[in-house]
Amino acid sequence: MNDAALIARLAAELGAALQAQLATLATAESCTGGGIGYAVTQVAGSSAWFERGFITYSNEAKEQLLDVPSALIARHGAVSEAVARAMALGALARSRAQIAVSVTGIAGPGGGSRVKPVGTVCFGFARTARDDAPHVTTLTRRFDGDRAAVRTQSIIAALQGLIDLLQIKGDATASGDCATHGTNVGTFAAPRRARRPHPYVAARSTPSRSRR
Repeated sequence: MNDAALIARLAAELGAALQAQLATLATAESCTGGGIGYAVTQVAGSSAWFERGFITYSNEAKEQLLDVPSALIARHGAVSEAVARAMALGALARSRAQIAVSVTGIAGPGGGSRVKPVGTVCFGFARTARDDAPHVTTLTRRFDGDRAAVRTQSIIAALQGLIDLLQIKGDATASGDCATHGTNVGTFAAPRRARRPHPYVAARSTPSRSRR
């Protein structure tokens, strides 16, 4: 199976899993430039389960659209699990979705370093729970190949990671066990009209932030 066919199959499988759990998806993309959103909207009927997507290519976009703290980026770098986590949480807070995926990486050919070589990609997978407190997992992958190959592999990894996330939740619900791998998976909350506060800004005295 070629990459295009694999992406199409994974996107369709993801859509079926989201619909089965009455959940919707938000994406927060950097290095993939909207590729995940493009893949899922290729599926007919995806409007029933794809809520919205954010393409936050610059650091400023991550800060303004997803409320990723500038200090977090300065400390860990834009390509880091800490920033991927904040992006995924921001996508949940800025949408009505119950599931979010984020991706930030170095697709190349430049931009790599000894610590973070070209092909380093960080992912965040987040979901709401019954108490509306999001649960997040992150991971870092290193992909081989040129820029196109890194981006394609990142899209595949994001789709597969979302399917795995939903499978864990589905298994836990079926067994009556709401904990797996040491993480409370909870249950999905119904979509809400009011925007959920981002975890990094909820403690502030005012919910708004100035635009640069």
